[in-house]
Amino acid sequence: MKLIGSKTEEDFRTELSGSRDSLFRDPGQRRLLSALRAHFPHMATAYVLSWTPEQGEDLFRILVNDNTVAAVELDRMDLQIQPKVVAIPLNQYETGLGRGGRIQLAVALDLARRDLES
Repeated sequence: MKLIGSKTEEDFRTELSGSRDSLFRDPGQRRLLSALRAHFPHMATAYVLSWTPEQGEDLFRILVNDNTVAAVELDRMDLQIQPKVVAIPLNQYETGLGRGGRIQLAVALDLARRDLES
């Protein structure tokens, strides 16, 4: 998807940049970041695409670098339970997205590629 600099894209850019900063800097995100680093040792950047708080766990979809989406499940009740991490190929993840999701993914990919270049 080609980016055109729309308000929607800028809103996603702001939200995604905040999610990256939080993931890498917020001590409260340490467990999530550790799970990602364990499964993706070459991870240089990541953007949280979605977060769904469930009754006993948190579900995340996170773009890792510019080639994989990680589905992460963190148990909130028992911190000793290892997080579940599944790698989803980018093309498979994109298949189920609507227009807004595709725009969000395109913006996240643009941000990730810029991170990887610098």
